[in-house]
Amino acid sequence: MVEQRRIGYRWHLRALMAQRNLWKSTELVPLLRARGINLSESQVYRLVTGTPERIPARTFAALCDILDCTPNNLFEPVLELRAASTADAPRRSEGLGIDPGRPIARRINPSPMSRAAQRAAGKAAEQAQIRKANLAAGGATRARELKGQVRGKHYTEWVDTIRQLKRDGMADEALELLLECVGAAERDRDGREPAPAYTLMAAVIYRQRKNYAAEVAILERWHASCPAASRGPGTSQEELAARLTKARELLARQSE
Repeated sequence: MVEQRRIGYRWHLRALMAQRNLWKSTELVPLLRARGINLSESQVYRLVTGTPERIPARTFAALCDILDCTPNNLFEPVLELRAASTADAPRRSEGLGIDPGRPIARRINPSPMSRAAQRAAGKAAEQAQIRKANLAAGGATRARELKGQVRGKHYTEWVDTIRQLKRDGMADEALELLLECVGAAERDRDGREPAPAYTLMAAVIYRQRKNYAAEVAILERWHASCPAASRGPGTSQEELAARLTKARELLARQSE
């Protein structure tokens, strides 16, 4: 019998867009329209962020023209499963190292990932692929990607490590890494407010140590990095502003 093979594929549209400095799916809409492909913003978003099951040949050709690439750059077939033919498979226990009458160990399969975990893992892998493509692109794209690097990884990839260090009682190591991530978030903000999570985690450690002066300093540093146009009501800003007010009160009491 013929060998059984299951073929899948990888869709590299987002990574190729990043190499061409196209960062939003909406940027593709007018480019496709100029080539006679009229898709809504939501349709293009799904095309960019998902893995399409079907795509018209004209749309495929338009994407290749926009990105100056070949179909092989966009679409990569991969072997997902390879099974031996029935003719080559051993009969019953033959060749399997199983003796009749002896108990057979049961294989315990790991619990399947939740859909949310699968989406998170897929998103992380996709982002890592984009960052790798950006670094390989050279020039301004590489320089922009390097702004967010901390110890050879993008600062957003260190969250789980920082949390594990804290769980393991290694607060000094966690704080050192956090401060590096704070700096990377500031370099990578591109006119926006820096990612607040690292500042907040560092502030929590400082408060636990009753180092209120350091807590005030790190929170003020974050607020100073926010562009004036973006200052105002907002979940992150309100949370950090409230924490800064409390830290200043604690510092004042400590200084009395």
